Amino acid sequence: MTFMRQKNLIVLSFFFGVLVSTAGYYFFKAPCQRFPHVPEKHKYQALLTPQKHLERIKAKGKYPKHAPPKTLIVCADNLLLKTVLQKYRTEQCDGYFSPVYFFVDYPSVAIAHLGMTAPHVAIRLEMTIAWGVKNIIFIGTCCGLQENIAIGDLIVCERSIRDEGTSYHYLVPSKYVYASRKIKNKLIKFLKKNNVTYKLGTIVTTDGFYRTTQEEVDVYQKEGVLAVEMETAGLLSVATFNNIDMIALLTITDSYAKKSWEKPLDYKEQKIKALASFVKIALDFAG
Repeated sequence: MTFMRQKNLIVLSFFFGVLVSTAGYYFFKAPCQRFPHVPEKHKYQALLTPQKHLERIKAKGKYPKHAPPKTLIVCADNLLLKTVLQKYRTEQCDGYFSPVYFFVDYPSVAIAHLGMTAPHVAIRLEMTIAWGVKNIIFIGTCCGLQENIAIGDLIVCERSIRDEGTSYHYLVPSKYVYASRKIKNKLIKFLKKNNVTYKLGTIVTTDGFYRTTQEEVDVYQKEGVLAVEMETAGLLSVATFNNIDMIALLTITDSYAKKSWEKPLDYKEQKIKALASFVKIALDFAG
């Protein structure tokens, strides 16, 4: 074997070794990067269920005395709840998970502020479902991604991109989680009948409030994604897992549509006005 041939074999061996090492690194490393780390977690029984938690609450005498509402309006804004309580006649039902307020004039509907972000709200939503709630209407806020969406617009979420963590503990990994087709179709029919302007489409749910990037916005705009927020995908997953019908109504409070963050100084007034109108829609629809 000539010296040149030996040299070529050494070089080829080196590059082949690098290739195999690199491929091996990604092949063996990839399974460790799955989320959640235990595959097919959604199939397994949880050690602590909301039903068991409620049994403990009942044993302590803290279980809600009021029968659960058929429909629960979940609001992510505490100021909205205060506005609603001032506007409508309500009766408070103190439960361990959160104060729930029943509408006197809409006896099958109640409203509750369960907090913000998917992990937080999901815990309390699980408790209300275990209590006996059958339908969920989530009313929240979002940041617009398209230029044809204005502050205060009504977004009816048809599906949400799962760019958060909560949903993967409930459902098989996938890009989207969907709103209940049953309640969505009924709501769209109701909105059309009452001449309510709305936009039906896809949103994205994220855990990273300060981590929305220009690169993401570019991708989402091309895909036609309407807005980004922090709760819906997680809550839809909880509802889907528990065979509960749920829909999300969201209003735009700010925007990334023009390649920068924009938020009007009077957004609070616009936000509460829009959200309060959504509550009226929800009451007329569900009550």
